[in-house]
Amino acid sequence: MKIALLSVLASAAAIVLGALMQLALTALWPQVQSITIRHVSLDSYVVVATLLLLSFTVGWSLRRRAPTRIGFWASFLVPLGWLAAMVATPHSEFGLDALTVVFLAGATSPLLGVVLGWAVAESAQAHGGPSNNRWRGP
Repeated sequence: MKIALLSVLASAAAIVLGALMQLALTALWPQVQSITIRHVSLDSYVVVATLLLLSFTVGWSLRRRAPTRIGFWASFLVPLGWLAAMVATPHSEFGLDALTVVFLAGATSPLLGVVLGWAVAESAQAHGGPSNNRWRGP
């Protein structure tokens, strides 16, 4: 039960920290919203990258610290809820523009980050990476 709670809270913390990072960025440097790339402000791109990095870290560390099935599935609850909430919100029609790409990247990056982090940690463990098994000398 503790592992499931840790997994859910860690995933939620990554999303909240990403949102707080955008708030801090725009509060400390208000002009960042006037810098645009294809009509989308720079802070939006930074937040997507931050969400991906924080979620990757969550997935990687959860796999290393709590490698159970319940931890695995619980770590996806909040990112799936985030994706569902972002897609379900009323918005204009999706088009082939940068705003749609950034919106969808922001919606999927927490889930993608957790999956990639878990997979990288799993791969490192399976291929002789560091483990909790210590070598015992002669």
